[in-house]
Amino acid sequence: MTCVQFSHFAVVMLFVHFLSNCTASENSSELRTSVDISETVTVDVVPVREFIIEPTESVSIDRVQNHAAFNKRGDKIAWINSDKNEVFVTDNDGNHLFNFGSTGRGPEEFLEVFSIGFDLEENVVVYDAKLDLFKKFKSPGVLVETYEGIRDQGIFTSSRKLLFSENKLYISAIEMDYANENNFWRSRTIGELGQNYELLELAGSYDPDLAGTIYLYKYPMLTHDEENDMIYTAHRTHPFIQAINLNENSAEHDRFGIISESFKYADDETTRNDPIHIRRQKNLSQSFVEESFISDEYFFLQHATFSEDVITYGDTFLRQSFLNIFEKKEPYRFLGEVELESLPLHITNGNQMYILKDNNPDNFAVGVYDIIIEY
Repeated sequence: MTCVQFSHFAVVMLFVHFLSNCTASENSSELRTSVDISETVTVDVVPVREFIIEPTESVSIDRVQNHAAFNKRGDKIAWINSDKNEVFVTDNDGNHLFNFGSTGRGPEEFLEVFSIGFDLEENVVVYDAKLDLFKKFKSPGVLVETYEGIRDQGIFTSSRKLLFSENKLYISAIEMDYANENNFWRSRTIGELGQNYELLELAGSYDPDLAGTIYLYKYPMLTHDEENDMIYTAHRTHPFIQAINLNENSAEHDRFGIISESFKYADDETTRNDPIHIRRQKNLSQSFVEESFISDEYFFLQHATFSEDVITYGDTFLRQSFLNIFEKKEPYRFLGEVELESLPLHITNGNQMYILKDNNPDNFAVGVYDIIIEY
């Protein structure tokens, strides 16, 4: 993501993470970490197929974000064409189905497509962060309804994917009352929204390691396991996960994770007063947790390191990505880490992974792979 516009993402950064250090708390060993059985497990990533998404008469492919949303059946993919504030939908072979949106304040326009997802009726829902509105579209790109957003309800969100389950929507939550460096870790981390996107409940908490730290890159990130009604939360520079059962009103959560071989913590901490070029250089020594994924049996924590090319060209596609693989139920054993050739977009219940192989508009390529885990 580049910093061309002062976007909602920049607002979240201002309140939530541009003030910080990137150091792990010394408490990690006192909390639950995952048992490492990776020496007894083999993980293979096997190519299955590849497809190219080509432009059409109505859709040009420009700066497409890697936050692609898949529907529940996995046969539709919604993509964000950032430069045009446009959404286009393809099938899982890359064929165009429909598109909608443009830049503006009108009913079918956006100022910033920040979050996206399919609801249970196959509508595409977009959260426009600058307008603070949810907009729902049905095939073939027809506006159904517009709903008020979340800021008047006292929260921001860092969610790029909208997670729907039954009549509820789950997003990451950053409570405005705690959006400061003195007590950000007191904020709850999960927002449960109703059918009209009204805030029903706040839940979750920051990882205990983060209490008392400064909060650059600490914002919450969610993954939803619909089968078991679980929410998993992680944070940007911390490779530990909290597992929260939505059916249990308990302050106690399972917590797992591991500092794997490829995960980096910066020794030279980023500070509030660092110029942007110094921050970027320091970030080369820090791993960043990205979107996590769930399958029937496993939890996949994605983390990445930046290269000099990311700084030079401002293209996060050039980062180096890894997957840390855990059993998704207690005791959450660590099964191994794999390095990926590019950015993962989605992992199915059957451990099939979609990877954005090339984000060049002239060769926008997606690869599909089987993740094979053998004990």
